[in-house]
Amino acid sequence: MPSDIQNLWFESMKKAFLATPKERYEREVQAVEARRKERTKKQEDDTAIARRYKGEPRTFFIADTHFMDEKIIRYENRPFKDVNSMGAAIQENWNRLVLPEDTVWVLGDFCLNSLYAKVCCKYLNGHKFLVKGNHDTESNEFYRRCGFDEVYDHPVILKGFFILSHEPMYINANMPYFNIFGHVHGNPMYRNDGNQFYCVSVERTDYTPVEVYEFEKKITCCGDDEPYDDEVVHTNE
Repeated sequence: MPSDIQNLWFESMKKAFLATPKERYEREVQAVEARRKERTKKQEDDTAIARRYKGEPRTFFIADTHFMDEKIIRYENRPFKDVNSMGAAIQENWNRLVLPEDTVWVLGDFCLNSLYAKVCCKYLNGHKFLVKGNHDTESNEFYRRCGFDEVYDHPVILKGFFILSHEPMYINANMPYFNIFGHVHGNPMYRNDGNQFYCVSVERTDYTPVEVYEFEKKITCCGDDEPYDDEVVHTNE
């Protein structure tokens, strides 16, 4: 590795890992605000499209909401003063884009408070499906009672093409799949997206669900002659 590139890499890693908590928090707030400004028009367009094409359901993905998790605010330098403001912001972002007839896949770590999970799920728009993460410790039936249409213990394959998982999965260029995942939050060792993967941890999506067309722009591993179907393949028996 050339010395100048090596030095740049070292400096970026040093900033990521050696910054003080205050510096990390301020940087995260600035980054979220910058991304929010960039996405304002897109969000407005999304809302207009959602209203215009009401009756044509859309599909969204989100991960690591961690509702009612006070520690995650500190661990991931989330720009919220407490769990109430965090929950309110995620709910507002969610319901601004998602209509009642839309589908939302929650890729793990939904809520850390079983009592609040029932209330929270009730006020989030859409048909909700949960691929359980390491913090989703209640039974599948519990989450169904909360309001999820279905709950999965393991990754699922959507439309014969999208692998939906909590943790990132191994995918290479020879595999005709696209992995959508969470779990890694803002870890700088993981990229936001690539030709065959996309991370929807809320720290990377402005605490907002991401629509499926965002992934379609990244897809390069399948040609137009390989359409995917509507089947959901899973291992929950």
